[in-house]
Amino acid sequence: EISLGLVGSEMCIRDSLQPAVLAAAKRHPDMAWVVASNRRLPVAQGSAGLICSLFGFPMWPPWAGLQGPGQYVITVDAGARHLIELREIIYPSTRPQDPPRPEAARSSGYELIAETRVSYVREIGDWRVLDDILEMTPHGHKISPPARAQIQNVSRLRLTFDAIVRTFRRP
Repeated sequence: EISLGLVGSEMCIRDSLQPAVLAAAKRHPDMAWVVASNRRLPVAQGSAGLICSLFGFPMWPPWAGLQGPGQYVITVDAGARHLIELREIIYPSTRPQDPPRPEAARSSGYELIAETRVSYVREIGDWRVLDDILEMTPHGHKISPPARAQIQNVSRLRLTFDAIVRTFRRP
């Protein structure tokens, strides 16, 4: 059985995941670390004991083909208020966005065994940190130049981090 770490969406693979995987591999040499598309994980059928999807796009049918009974998927998805303060700067109007529903996982043969919400507010006092956070999200690719300039003028921002952590198991 292989443990994989940090498998992400194709959009952020080259820019942000490779350094993270290298650092994680040094810290946890007992695991096999890869950077790969979440659509096609480079593992043999039945060998992915745990798949973690962090703010990614779950690919339930392909994952189900890689896992057997008793194997797990952990997903971390943005909660309804995740980064709401940044979104209010970027977009003319915002609304809470619910995380994906677990029906797609169920239809691929998974059962939801745990769900936890993690939510906190942190004050960010450096626009460069805000810019880094923004670049790790799809919003960083959609932001207009005036909105980016507005973020660069922010000296302090109380920012909401809101995530839903779910654990699924193949029965």
